[in-house]
Amino acid sequence: MPAGTAKKQIKDESIRMEQRKKTFLVLTVWSVLIVILITQKMAADAFAVILGILGSLILMTPLGYKAAKVLDSILNIAGKEV
Repeated sequence: MPAGTAKKQIKDESIRMEQRKKTFLVLTVWSVLIVILITQKMAADAFAVILGILGSLILMTPLGYKAAKVLDSILNIAGKEV
């Protein structure tokens, strides 16, 4: 689903709907790819695809934005100590 940021909110319903359609298409293609990989006995590759999707979905949410900001702050602090 489309996720706006604090600085750039997605308010136009037509843009949101278009992004939802694109998201649905991408998820459908990824799902078909996962099924193909599993049927071809490539479970490790399918697992990698699933982890990539989950990571992307988490990072696109407001919680993901906050987590990335916290991680960035931690890395900035760690970088100054080196």
